[in-house]
Order: sequence, then C-alpha cells, then structure tokens
Amino acid sequence: MITQSEGITAKGELCFFCGQPTEDPAIQWTGNPHTIFLHPTCAVDFLLRLARDVHEMQCKGPLPEFASAYQQYAAGWYAGRGRP
Repeated sequence: MITQSEGITAKGELCFFCGQPTEDPAIQWTGNPHTIFLHPTCAVDFLLRLARDVHEMQCKGPLPEFASAYQQYAAGWYAGRGRP
C-alpha cells in the first residue's frame, strides 16, 4: 500500500479494476513494464476474481505448461504444511 508519506502518490492515477481515479491510500503493483493502481476495495474484488480464474484453469485439462508447473509448486507447498 502506498501513502503520501512515502513520497509516492496514487492521486490522479486510474484504478486498474474499475477505471475511476484513485486517491491515497491505494494499492500499487509494479510489473514489467507497467504499474497498476487499485482502490483497496477493488483490490479485494480483483483478487477474488483472479483466484477464481486460476481455480477454473486448474480444473480444466489438459493444462498448459505453466499451470502444470503451478500444480507441482502447490503440491510441494501443501506437502510441507501437512495439507492434502
């Protein structure tokens, strides 16, 4: 999360999810080559939809190579925590 005290501001940026202008505080994600801003409530909605899309992708077969790699990672992660 960004705040004005850090010298970075979301003021005037557009929310990646809803398209409306953002204010501080906001969520900022930086990737290659873009930075996105989200209202805190939009970040929750975006995360839920993203998780749902990943779950749907995992349930379909055959899986693309990157999804198979994710399943291997998840299996190792769960195995290390005593989960099925």
